[in-house]
Amino acid sequence: MLQAPLWRVRAWLAQGAAEEEDADVEGTGVEPEQHEGRIRPCLVWRGRDRSKLVREASEIAPGDVVVVPASYGIEGLGQAVRAQAVGEEQLDLWEAARHAAGQPPAVRLTRATLQPWIDCPPVKDLLAAIDPALDRAAIQEAVEALLAYRREDEDAAPAPPDWWLKLVRQAGAGRLLEHPSGGVILVARSPRRPAAEPDLFADDDDLASAADREVTLEEHSRLARRAAERIAERCLPEKLRRAVALAAFWHDAGKLDPRFQLILRQGDELALAAASEPIAKSANVPTSPARRRAIREASGLPEDFRHEMLSMELARRFAVPNDDCLADLVLHLVASHHGHGRPFAPVCHDPSPPDVRGALGGIDCCLNAVDRFSSPPAHRLDSGVAERFWRLTRRYGWWGLAYLEALVRLADWYASNFALAQESDS
Repeated sequence: MLQAPLWRVRAWLAQGAAEEEDADVEGTGVEPEQHEGRIRPCLVWRGRDRSKLVREASEIAPGDVVVVPASYGIEGLGQAVRAQAVGEEQLDLWEAARHAAGQPPAVRLTRATLQPWIDCPPVKDLLAAIDPALDRAAIQEAVEALLAYRREDEDAAPAPPDWWLKLVRQAGAGRLLEHPSGGVILVARSPRRPAAEPDLFADDDDLASAADREVTLEEHSRLARRAAERIAERCLPEKLRRAVALAAFWHDAGKLDPRFQLILRQGDELALAAASEPIAKSANVPTSPARRRAIREASGLPEDFRHEMLSMELARRFAVPNDDCLADLVLHLVASHHGHGRPFAPVCHDPSPPDVRGALGGIDCCLNAVDRFSSPPAHRLDSGVAERFWRLTRRYGWWGLAYLEALVRLADWYASNFALAQESDS
């Protein structure tokens, strides 16, 4: 991923936009100013449900993640190094980026990625072994021949670069996966470390479980608290450690909303009725945005509902300590664990909130619909969310408050990606 100023990204995407539109129109008479603001198509990634294809520069905002075809090139963004790129235009950095991110080495063996070295005899043999069928033995033999290849003279075709051959050597004995566009992917096997935590720092998806099973709210909350305690004990005084641990335990309490529970169970009302306790993570979240939208609409949950804002309200009523300063911190850490509430919460109109009934940590959490409706929603200025942020910023400083927030978010990430079925509460 490359960071670049907004103006540069817009200018770069505008290059050639008009020509692309007029290329197939004979005798076009469109004036240049009519193309002002037009850009080459790109995908603005804003999560699973809000990403969109854009063609106007004004649709790209600061902080957006922009996904473009490799054919656009990267020179216009000041990136000209192709030392570890593959493909005919040597713009594809997938192998190098994956390896740099700490993932097991992997190499795509396809016609597109091997195009720069297509004249190398063992590369041709490798493609011939891949194309007819996924014969592991034949592919392995071709890979070994490629690794053993040496140029006999200057006129002979060069071998692929050393960095690529090193990845092939590391991934060669691993898994063999079929590539969607033809060919295969060699992926090195990860060492089996039962206690290893996956390197996955993303909170865009807060529904699915990394454990391939449902994770109860109680289990997820306990593990988040334990992770927060172990992190905080190395860097915080006792009073702040208690606040961080308490916030970590209550951060997902808002998932007790029955509509949210229905979504976590893929809209299955019978499964929800038969459930013995609420869950925090689902074993199987639909990958289709349309299907997820249909489940949410059927559940009655507003599109912009934020479970962490309900978590904050439940923590305020049932969990926060008497110390006003500490209570402020706990509530803010709960509300901000997905990046909101700094200072404002997203607007969410929820005209018919249901009763919330459940338990967390042995505490009954019962909040009736009347109380929910009569309480100021988190996005309103009189909800206290924004004022609380500024009070805490004055108390702990810009970096200090962000540091405390990061501890809770890290604990949540850990608990989300390292669920333990029989973890003892320590």
